[in-house]
Amino acid sequence: MYGIEVRDASKSFEAGAGTSVTALAGVSVTVRPGEFLAIVGHNGSGKSTLLRAIGGELHLDSGSVTLVDEAEGRNWPAARATPTTVARVFQDPNRGTFPRLTVFENMRMAVMQSRPSVLRRAITDTYRDETTSRLSGVGLDQKGESRAQDLSGGQRQMLAIEMAFVAAPKLLLLDEHTASLDRANEQRCMSATASAARAQGITLAMVTHNLSHAIEYSDRILVLQLGEVVANLAEGDKARVGVQELARLCGYF
Repeated sequence: MYGIEVRDASKSFEAGAGTSVTALAGVSVTVRPGEFLAIVGHNGSGKSTLLRAIGGELHLDSGSVTLVDEAEGRNWPAARATPTTVARVFQDPNRGTFPRLTVFENMRMAVMQSRPSVLRRAITDTYRDETTSRLSGVGLDQKGESRAQDLSGGQRQMLAIEMAFVAAPKLLLLDEHTASLDRANEQRCMSATASAARAQGITLAMVTHNLSHAIEYSDRILVLQLGEVVANLAEGDKARVGVQELARLCGYF
C-alpha cells in the first residue's frame, strides 16, 4: 500500500491578458496507506488540479507530491508513477474502456498493464470463468461477450472500475466517477469501489460533488476553497459533520 504526502503544493494557470488564476495555494495533506481521501469543494476550488498533481500529471509551481511505500521504506515523486502504481477512473464512462472490444477483452487489456504477456494468450474457458466470477459482484457476469459500446453508461463505468482494480494498482484516483450515473448505479458504483479498494488494500483519492458519498465512504475529507485547504476532516471530525455543514465549508452557501 502507498501513502501520499502533499507538501505546500501551489499551481497557477495563465488566464490570458497577462493574468493568472491560482488553482492551488500551498495545499498540504497526508494520506495514510489504504486510506480513502475525498476531495470536495465548489467549482474552481482546485479539486481536479490536486488530483492531477497526485497522479503526477502536472508540474507544480512549488511544493511536492510524494508517494510513500512504508512497507519498503522508500518514496518517490508522483511524477514518476507508472500505470501499475496509479490507476484512474474518469467521470465519462466512455473513458478508460475500449468500445469495440468485449468485456472479456477489456479486462485482459487492463491486466496487460502489469503483465504484457497476457495479450499473447487466447481467452480460455478458465479465463472466462475467473473473469465472470470477478464481474458478478458488479452485475456484469452475463456481459462478458458484449462489446463495451453496447453496455449502458452505468455498466460501462462499472467495467472501467473493475479494469482499474484488476491491474492491481497501489493508488486509485477517482475523478467524479459517479457524476454521470443515475442514483441506483451511483450508489452501486460507490459501494463496489469502496469495498474492492479495502479488500485489495488500495489507497483512494476521489474528487466528488456528492457530499453524502464523501461522508459515508471516505476516511478523510479535504475541503478546498479557491485553492486553499479550509478543512481537513479525519474520521472523528468527519463523523461530526453533516452534509449541510460540509456544504457550508465548501462555499455552496
